[in-house]
Amino acid sequence: MLRLSVLLTSVLLLPAMLTSQKAKPADPLVGTWKMNASKSKFDPAPGPTNITVIEGEDGKLQIREEYADGKSTNWSIVSSKDGSPVTISGAGENASYSRKVIDQRHIEDHWKTSGVVSVGRGTFSKDGKTVTYVLTGADPDGKNPFRWVEVFEKQ
Repeated sequence: MLRLSVLLTSVLLLPAMLTSQKAKPADPLVGTWKMNASKSKFDPAPGPTNITVIEGEDGKLQIREEYADGKSTNWSIVSSKDGSPVTISGAGENASYSRKVIDQRHIEDHWKTSGVVSVGRGTFSKDGKTVTYVLTGADPDGKNPFRWVEVFEKQ
């Protein structure tokens, strides 16, 4: 009887054990992120009043920026798995983007939009609910440098 009990327990628990071993940890990037404007700083100012980033499990990014003058931008990107540059839809001609995942809590993005080349470095909080994204760059002539520190909260 004991053998039968052990055998039944093993048969019932084996699928659960295999499933738990195969399950990947949740990707901290995936989800909807909203910028907290009061914690973000733009140099030179002004920056966007609102940014929403939706990151899908398929690597698709949707970005909406809103500005105080009422203007807004909508971009979309499908990231490459190997970090090679991809086209940014909605950001003008020759706009490109690439991402390097450094580790579970750090990313580095390279942006090229309207001739402006910039680098964004994101650091995720330990609880995965906040990301601080520092975007630096300059205009196409290498003049007018900028540094934006954007704080995003997962929705």
